[in-house]
Amino acid sequence: MRIDAIKLSNFLSFGPDSPIVPLQNLNVMIGSNGSGKSNFVEVLEILKRTKYDLGRFLNSRGAFSDWKFRNAEESEFIQIDVFLCVKSIVQSPDRYVYSLYIHPIGGLAYFSESIDLLNSDGKNFTRIFGVDRDGEYVRVGDSLYRDQVDPDSAGKSIFQRYAGDKIRGDIFAISNFFESISIFDAWQTGRESSIRLPQRTDVPEAILLRDGSNLSMFLQQYKRDLKAKSNLVKKLSILKEDIRDFDVMVTGNLVQLFLHEGQDVVSAMRISDGTIRFIFLAAILCHPKPPHVVSLEEPELGLHPDIIPHVAEMLIEASARTQLIVTTHSEILIDALSAVPECVLVAERHPTGSVLRRLDKEKLAPMLEDRQLGQLWAAGELGGNRW
Repeated sequence: MRIDAIKLSNFLSFGPDSPIVPLQNLNVMIGSNGSGKSNFVEVLEILKRTKYDLGRFLNSRGAFSDWKFRNAEESEFIQIDVFLCVKSIVQSPDRYVYSLYIHPIGGLAYFSESIDLLNSDGKNFTRIFGVDRDGEYVRVGDSLYRDQVDPDSAGKSIFQRYAGDKIRGDIFAISNFFESISIFDAWQTGRESSIRLPQRTDVPEAILLRDGSNLSMFLQQYKRDLKAKSNLVKKLSILKEDIRDFDVMVTGNLVQLFLHEGQDVVSAMRISDGTIRFIFLAAILCHPKPPHVVSLEEPELGLHPDIIPHVAEMLIEASARTQLIVTTHSEILIDALSAVPECVLVAERHPTGSVLRRLDKEKLAPMLEDRQLGQLWAAGELGGNRW
């Protein structure tokens, strides 16, 4: 499953007529501060929260007015449409649209939802979850099932309330897909950060946490997959040629990461800031079975400029296994994507709202003959600048 496109209306900096944003496997957003990049990523955060008290999450981030496009009419609500593609080996892909409608009641943010299964013509659809005058329903064929949805759970999404996995397994599949989205925006690697300190052994191992506080346990997976570990060590040696290996050591209920540098064994507490950040990033991007969707906000932070082109290389490689949504302010990173300019989206803020525009490889081809993509961006040829 992957996200084919997202359409936002009256959401944060996106106005009522913001164009749909088609997504590929690799999507790298550039643009000035305040152009809408992080607001777009916020949608992923909402989708991830749909299984766990979505209403509480929305109101913990502010009132309805804090979510709504500031120039919207008072009567207008927020709408988020997420177009999904479920690929099948034996038949054409199934395509769904999950829609979230956010509206105010007493200043707070309340929501309703619908899920549509698009017909093969791509124009018409069948609503498989929605609301009519008799309340919420799940559709199977011509029948509507109303007893599969818990009605006494205000503020909770359909994905948290639906009990009919044998009725419609696809609703559960979408729920699990949203829950698996991984977002990395907290690159905290200071001396007292949880990513450096000995970590508890009872933290999750299968999924890397947002702040890297289970990095040592997560790296245990690499120790059991020799090919994946060899690839990761190869990436780490880009930083320093004498990096030979890494290890994780368990003492009681704590586990600690160690790096083998030449003849020395260095704990995570003494590794340089840039090195621990690169290990964190490489662990995300080199994993052989990553989450379906991974979001990275400014992955270049804290890294030496010489390393950033290698980050671009890892992004391209990882996009063959997962869908990446990345924000960056790095001209060097964009330079390193000159061979794939179509992966770059330019974010710009207009009076009518934020717009994300994907670069056109064919149109840029003449300019890329003698300049790099990041150079074109810095020169103002691509947009996404402050001036």
